[in-house]
Amino acid sequence: MLKNQFTLVRNFDLMLRESKTSTKNYLIKQLPNATAFVNKKFEVIHASDKWVNDFDFGKLDVFGKTIFDLFDDVSKAWQKDLNNSLNGKPCQSGVENYIDNHKNEGWFEWVNVPWYDDKENIIGIIIQTEDITNRIFDDIKLEKLEILLKDKSEISKIGSWEYDAVMDQLSWCNITKSIHDVPDDYVPNIDTAINFYKEGYSRNTIALAVDSAMRNGTPWNEKLQIITAKGNEIWVLAAGKPVFRNDKFLGLIGTFQDITDQVISKTKTEEQERIFRSIFNSSYQFTGILDMDGTFLEINDTALNFANLKPEDVINKKFWDAYWWPVPDYIKDGLKEVVKAASEGEFMRSEIVVLDKNKKPVPVDFSLKPIYDENKKVVSLLAEGRMIKEMVVAREKLKENEQKFRALYELSPVGYILSDFKTGLILDFNTSFTKATGYDQKDLGSLNYSDIVPNSSKENKNSILQALETTGAYTSKEIKYTKKDGTTYPVLASGSLLVNKKGQKLVWNTALDISEIKTKEKQIKEERKLLKTLIDNLPINVYVKDRDSRKILVNKSECDYLGIKNQDELLGKSDFDLYDKEIAQISRDEDLEVMNSLKPMLARETINVKKDGMETTFLTSKIPLKGADGNAYGLVGISIDISDTKKKEKLIREERKLLKTLIDNLPLNVFVKDRDSRKVL
Repeated sequence: MLKNQFTLVRNFDLMLRESKTSTKNYLIKQLPNATAFVNKKFEVIHASDKWVNDFDFGKLDVFGKTIFDLFDDVSKAWQKDLNNSLNGKPCQSGVENYIDNHKNEGWFEWVNVPWYDDKENIIGIIIQTEDITNRIFDDIKLEKLEILLKDKSEISKIGSWEYDAVMDQLSWCNITKSIHDVPDDYVPNIDTAINFYKEGYSRNTIALAVDSAMRNGTPWNEKLQIITAKGNEIWVLAAGKPVFRNDKFLGLIGTFQDITDQVISKTKTEEQERIFRSIFNSSYQFTGILDMDGTFLEINDTALNFANLKPEDVINKKFWDAYWWPVPDYIKDGLKEVVKAASEGEFMRSEIVVLDKNKKPVPVDFSLKPIYDENKKVVSLLAEGRMIKEMVVAREKLKENEQKFRALYELSPVGYILSDFKTGLILDFNTSFTKATGYDQKDLGSLNYSDIVPNSSKENKNSILQALETTGAYTSKEIKYTKKDGTTYPVLASGSLLVNKKGQKLVWNTALDISEIKTKEKQIKEERKLLKTLIDNLPINVYVKDRDSRKILVNKSECDYLGIKNQDELLGKSDFDLYDKEIAQISRDEDLEVMNSLKPMLARETINVKKDGMETTFLTSKIPLKGADGNAYGLVGISIDISDTKKKEKLIREERKLLKTLIDNLPLNVFVKDRDSRKVL
């Protein structure tokens, strides 16, 4: 946004050159954008009221003070771009963090442009800023929500996907890839994604939906069929919506869910519903009509077929004498009591076991309901029974799953801690937490969450509480847990807010021990430092370039050769910034040859001509740096200065030529033989 105002600021600068000082100051104070004019010493000369107010400088006389006095911590990037502006480079921009007078954290975007006088001499810098604190914090919240959404997606098995129209790139999350039966490194595109849909209705529907979203901004939510990479035909719920910004189409986002089980289950349910309705309209499943004494008056075919009986085997016989009841007398006595209670107006229902025609036990949801006449008098009893074998199996399966979950909970390498949101009292934790901290089940009821994070800053604790209250979760907080013996260890903590049936707010905290990770990070830093020291002390020029031939690493020998003390001054520069155009183009062509062919260039004799005209002969090797995708993302260059050697070779050749001329002009026969008496001169 600020970069688009560069022309406006430039025109305003031109206008100010023609204005009187008082008018100039008056116009600058009223600028609608936060603007400051600083001289070459970085001292504020003019500033708009909005600039002063944005940074809460109202009670401070900013004029005459430097940027470095007003902002406690000016980044190196901003310092560098301020200097670049003084050197005539236009429109330098970036983002800066600051703490205001009320100790509040803020963010602003800045743009620097050179400030010229009426003779086109640079006399300072024009700085424009925009407060983007809310935008930064919104991005942070969005990142947290995306992490939370990812966690929930993994639990609910709902995949996500995103299409970047600018880059023409489609990305799938791991769940979406799993649904398609493709490996984690699979890279989809729009065409291959659509081709997964079953040819015909499903493929046509998704193709039209995507086209309509791109053209008309229409979202979609369709139940369709796909054929996975392994040839499995499944049902999916595919949803998507377009993303626009300032009326410009940026891409698509959406979700992807395997609903095969739901579709099959729904199909079965609909079929069972039709059967149920048909049976219900004639006589109910396992349905019988009893008199007040428990004698069968009617029974449906379903019950008869279940026991392989005929109507005469049941009608006019007692309910408890039926074939499907187990033999023991206590069961019959119990059934008699149930009939008696129902005849007195009670609705009786229980889960029982009956025998089918093969004498195999079958679980049944049994009920006995009184039937009333118009005078509300019990005149008969309605006996119903429905098989609940699947429900019992499902219940046992659920119990088994609960046991598996508990096992995973206990065996997880991540510590889990359940605490009361209001009091912080710890209600439960798993084995990993016990092993890491030394606390055990005896500590439950007396241990508070604050006991294991006593050294966390108040600001950190408040941010966690605020995140739980506003978003229901906090993620990726690096804090220290305190063990029972008082020692500490680093963890990567996250948590989510839950509400139980009683309305009690609980917090599921997770803690991943990152002690080993922190140790490895320290080792990596030390190894990098050692490697840098080694490279810097090599007596040869070493550098690393990116795909655009910009230097991203140089050693001390390379800096010494180019006469530069600070290595940072070379970073980001190409050979065109350091050598003549012709020499730089030769080097660039060599770089492209190495990176495109993936073949190293070894010990090639090259000539460099620096800006000052100094010519140096190098023995140069360039080796491609390959990425995970097999393509080169840069190269390593090694150059050995052989200028002195080349001069000595030239001198030897000249001396040999002179000696040959001298010998040829002697009035004598002169020759030289080797040990085998062969003439060599």
